[in-house]
Amino acid sequence: MFAFSRNEISEKSFELKNRAGIVPCTVHDVAMDYKKISDMLTLGAPVLVVCSCIRLLTYYHHWNIPILDYLSLSELLMLFIQPILVIAALAMIYVAANLVFVGVVAVLVKTGVITNSKKEQAAEEPATKASKGSKIAGVILGVVLLFMAGIFFNAIWFDYEVIPTIIAHVVIALVVIAAGLKIFPSRAPAESYVAGTIVVLLSASFFYGRYQAHTTEKDPTPLSVVLKDDRVIKTDTDLIYLGKTSSYYFFYNGKKGERQTSIIPADEVKATYLIEK
Repeated sequence: MFAFSRNEISEKSFELKNRAGIVPCTVHDVAMDYKKISDMLTLGAPVLVVCSCIRLLTYYHHWNIPILDYLSLSELLMLFIQPILVIAALAMIYVAANLVFVGVVAVLVKTGVITNSKKEQAAEEPATKASKGSKIAGVILGVVLLFMAGIFFNAIWFDYEVIPTIIAHVVIALVVIAAGLKIFPSRAPAESYVAGTIVVLLSASFFYGRYQAHTTEKDPTPLSVVLKDDRVIKTDTDLIYLGKTSSYYFFYNGKKGERQTSIIPADEVKATYLIEK
C-alpha cells in the first residue's frame, strides 16, 4: 500500500494537468471569479434601480404624477427586477443589431466605400478640378447626411419608432466604448464596455418610459374597476388606466377641459377585470 500526503497528491495532480495541457484552477482563481461576480452584482443592482426610477419618472411625468411619492421602500428596492427581464428580452435584438452594424461596416470596407487612411495618404493628390469636385460632393453628402439625421431624429422622438431607437443606442454604445478605449488606453477594456453598457441602459430607460406613455395614451388598457362601495369605473380612451403600486391606482381623464389625474387608494378597490376589446 502506498500512502501519499495531501501536498504530494496536489503536486502529482498539478504535474498531470501540465502534461495534459490543462491550465490548473486554484482556489485563489475561484475566489477571484466570485469576487468579480460580486462586484458586478454590487454595481449592477443600483444601476438597474436607477434605470427603473428613470423609466417610472419619465412615464408618470407625462401625466404630472410624482410617482416616487407613491412607492414604498420595498418597491424601490425591488425595482431592479423588471429591467433584468426587459434586458433579457432585448438582449437578442441588441446583439443582432450589433452584428448587422458590424456586417454593414465590413461590407463597406470590402467594397472600398470605406478606405484605409494610410492608402489615401499614399495616393497622389488629385488635380485642382477634381479636388473642387470632391469638395462639392462632400458638401452635398453632408447635406444629405443632415437630412437623413433629421429623418432619423423625427422617427425616434416624434414617431416613436423602435428600430431607429435601437440603432441609435448601438451607435451610442460604440461611441462611448471607443472613446473610453482611446482616452484611457491604460485602463482595462472591460471598463469601457461597462461604461458603454451603463450609458445605453440609462438612455434606453428614458426612451422606454416615453414609448410606454405614448402606447398607453394611444392604446389604453380597458379595465373594469369595482370599488368597495360597489361603484364601477370603466376605463377607455377618455379615462385611461395608467398603472398601480402596492397602495394606489392611477387614472387619467383625457376629456377636453377635464384633463386631470385620479389616484385611488388600493384598499378602496374590491376587484379589477380586464375588458375584452
